[in-house]
Amino acid sequence: MIKPIKKYFGAWSDDYFPDGLNIYDYIDPNWDVTDINEIMNYITSARLVIVTPYPDFCPICRKAVSPGWRSDGTWLWTAAIDHLILSHKVKPPEELISHIRSVAYTPQDLFDLHALDWPFAIPK
Repeated sequence: MIKPIKKYFGAWSDDYFPDGLNIYDYIDPNWDVTDINEIMNYITSARLVIVTPYPDFCPICRKAVSPGWRSDGTWLWTAAIDHLILSHKVKPPEELISHIRSVAYTPQDLFDLHALDWPFAIPK
């Protein structure tokens, strides 16, 4: 049985989604890891599972960023995470970073899109 994805990163609090995460809680100007290239490759190469024709904008600088969501079947994250990390030192949760390392920086692509349970659902 496929479990719904319950781990997510990047649903930021705003006027439309007041219960989201506060992006400023994740900024860490001192975050420096030796495997940043491997982490960045992982988060940008995982499957794009939710695509929107609408533009998306960085909640910090308002620059146009990649719209949509990526997933590896365990985690779901905003497609703009690369911009947030490189431009604003937004640090993903340690649990996500540990997960990326635990799978040897290789996104798993073995999941059912219908199992997505948060923050969006794909109808069958």
